[in-house]
Amino acid sequence: MKNINIILVLLISISFTTNLYSQEKRIFGTVFMTETDYSADNFFGEKITPVGFVKIYLLTEDLSTSNWKLKTTTKEPTFDFDLSQKEMSKYTHLEFLKDGSSRIVKIDSIKNDSLKIYLISTVVVKKPAIYLYPSEKIEIIVKHDFKGRILNTYPKYNENWTVIAEPSGKLFNTKDNRFYSYLFWDGEYSFHSEHYNYNSGFYVERENTIEFLQSKLEYIGLNETEINDFIIFWLPELNQNQINFIHFGINDNIDNSSFLNISPKPETEIRVFMEFQEYLNTKKLPEQILPKIERKGFTLVEWGGAEINQIIFE
Repeated sequence: MKNINIILVLLISISFTTNLYSQEKRIFGTVFMTETDYSADNFFGEKITPVGFVKIYLLTEDLSTSNWKLKTTTKEPTFDFDLSQKEMSKYTHLEFLKDGSSRIVKIDSIKNDSLKIYLISTVVVKKPAIYLYPSEKIEIIVKHDFKGRILNTYPKYNENWTVIAEPSGKLFNTKDNRFYSYLFWDGEYSFHSEHYNYNSGFYVERENTIEFLQSKLEYIGLNETEINDFIIFWLPELNQNQINFIHFGINDNIDNSSFLNISPKPETEIRVFMEFQEYLNTKKLPEQILPKIERKGFTLVEWGGAEINQIIFE
């Protein structure tokens, strides 16, 4: 009798598990590409076109590439597929991706209606490097909330970075017992079109790039090491163009896409995000006025940048 009861319990358990994972959620709709339309009769309007051959990925909560899975690739602008309960227990978001344009949707937010997915051009937020300079040797926990998709981190980010930092900037990562000069991440994000409505900037000729960066970054508050690291990374890209339009975002959380939660909290934060594009026009914007930040106490410095992938009119 006891054995029969055990078998019944096992059968019920198997049946419950089967039913649990057999529950599916239907996802269907149409994918559109959005782009600015510069035609004479629709100046700065939005051009919306249905598109096919879109890759659809399953993403985890942290939106990192380390935990994603290709679900399907569409041939037509329309899509129709099912998500199993097992998939929904592991993945929280869907990403629709085509030719550098994407849209990320939270699975829980999807109702039973047909979806309209509007793809937006993404930019790669390159080489954000985070430096930490405490007043004394202490443990620091860095939590990063990025609204886009993380591509790479070094050292590996796992819920946070936990480091023993020295006043010199030397970092000991407690999770892999290795030393680092800074914390690195990069990612993809779709800025709203209003982001590119610049009202100021700089126009820098190739031969003046090094002097320009040294002068402006030092004025903002970066030290010699940070400036050298910045220039070594960005100079090859900037030097591809004869003249660059350059705009700096300073302490604006990369236009509210990237938030750092530091414990203990720094007294001084200097976060520099450079955007650039080859300059081919004749009109120019006024020169950007930059802040001069004095480094006091525990200081955090972060720099990064991106190439502007929108048509802008100076």
